[in-house]
Amino acid sequence: IFVTARNLQILGGSSLEAGITMGLGPTDVAGDIKLDATGTILVNSSSITNQLESFANGTGGNITINANSLLVSNASTISNDTLGRGNAGNITIAVADAIALNDKSFIFSNIGAGAVGNGGNIDINAGKVAVDIKGNLSLNNSSSINSFIVPQAEGKSQGISIIAKNINLSNSGIISSNFGGIGNAGNIDIKTTGDLTIDGTDRSVPKSEPINASLITSNTSGKGDAGKITIETGGILSLNNNAFIDARIDKKAEGDSQGISIVAKDLSLSNFSSILTDNFGGIGNAGNIDIKTTGDLTIVGSDRSIPLVNGADAATIFNSSSISSKSRGKGDSGKITIDTQGNTSLNNRAFI
Repeated sequence: IFVTARNLQILGGSSLEAGITMGLGPTDVAGDIKLDATGTILVNSSSITNQLESFANGTGGNITINANSLLVSNASTISNDTLGRGNAGNITIAVADAIALNDKSFIFSNIGAGAVGNGGNIDINAGKVAVDIKGNLSLNNSSSINSFIVPQAEGKSQGISIIAKNINLSNSGIISSNFGGIGNAGNIDIKTTGDLTIDGTDRSVPKSEPINASLITSNTSGKGDAGKITIETGGILSLNNNAFIDARIDKKAEGDSQGISIVAKDLSLSNFSSILTDNFGGIGNAGNIDIKTTGDLTIVGSDRSIPLVNGADAATIFNSSSISSKSRGKGDSGKITIDTQGNTSLNNRAFI
């Protein structure tokens, strides 16, 4: 499927679909989906999908999107996955202006249950144009970019690579590489010339109400390693209101976390926010945390204790802001190395 247009709208439950249907293979190759727009591509309550179906055997096609701006909203999806035997294709998005995912919309590469193969890359280049509104990526209201391998699947995720001017994750915005089968989770590589802001639910909610977090996470719940999270920002990296960067080994998992590496101008954590590597009860090493800032590091806790709800194995109660590495299973906690050229400040129950 090749579409060239000024503006492209995919609306009202519509879809662009390519792939290999069940029963075909083993030499079949799915066609690619390529969209080129000089203006805006809008996907609203719709989908763009390239899929290797169950009982199919072959190679999945790629999804390539080039546009000035991309808006994905109202539970829309851009996905490339394999449910059969073969590799999923890649998702490559190049945008000159801005990318926004809103209201439970997703971009993901997936290896489904019973499948054997490798997940594709997700490469997003949101531009480096030095204009205030250009080159921004935002994920809002339970929207996410995911690379995952579900339980009972075999394969290797190729991970997520994002380049943007500014990135904003808010109200359960998530970037994740998750592994539940046999193989390895992919790495998450993020670069911004400006700021990276991760902000969870607003603090005005009642104390009794569960809080959904915004996060960047790499974890394994199967037999294989969790990928490394590498973040490089030219501006401020800010985590606030239940915001997390974590690399984790879940209960009953077998594998190592590859840890977290952060380079930023300034780093700020506040209101129940954390950077952590954790063996949550599996077998493997938690992974190291390496942080470098050319400016200040500020960690501020909170006086309140609020239960978190953000999926399985994420119901831990964090009553402060922190940088930590823990092992609650069979394996070592990681080493924490912090190099700041500015000031380091811990306040109000914050800890390292």
